[in-house]
Amino acid sequence: MLSSELEDCRHVIQELAGIFGGGGIVDMRRDMEQMPIQIGLLQRAVSNAPVIAHDAGTRLRIPEPKAYGGAA
Repeated sequence: MLSSELEDCRHVIQELAGIFGGGGIVDMRRDMEQMPIQIGLLQRAVSNAPVIAHDAGTRLRIPEPKAYGGAA
């Protein structure tokens, strides 16, 4: 009785392994190990974003005001 239940469990596990693929867990583990590296690189890229400084030698052109001519 117990051995037949154990055999049934083994059969179900083998079917599940076939469905999910044998290398799925290995791939998932590798991806999870690489995530902290990728997160760290993303944090560095965001925190080290270049700051666009305004060149003091160039002036911002502001147009001269025009008189309002009324509604046409």
